[in-house]
Amino acid sequence: MEKKKINVFETSFIKTAKDENIEELAEKTWRNAESALKSNISNLEGDSIDFEDSVENAEADLNAARVNNGEAILDRPLFIANLVSSKNYLTNAQDALKNHLATLEFLKKEYASLKKMASK
Repeated sequence: MEKKKINVFETSFIKTAKDENIEELAEKTWRNAESALKSNISNLEGDSIDFEDSVENAEADLNAARVNNGEAILDRPLFIANLVSSKNYLTNAQDALKNHLATLEFLKKEYASLKKMASK
């Protein structure tokens, strides 16, 4: 009977855990980890569209604020406040997208790393 190859996750799990049925437990735990990673990666990929839309909307808001939404400037402090607020909204949206993409990339790399077959 050919011995089943195990991945890096299972190998590390076996080295760490203390249990009589350690290989079965490692395989089951891996399936749970893999499921969690794959589903979260998929969800985050979908969420990326929302983050990208937020950046686009913030850019449009800033462009509109630059020209006071096409209206005469009757209140200079309010014009400046709106302009700064729009810029902050854009910066926050860009930061949120950047952090989101970094999390997504991290999870993809972790999944790729953990699913590699362990060398024996």
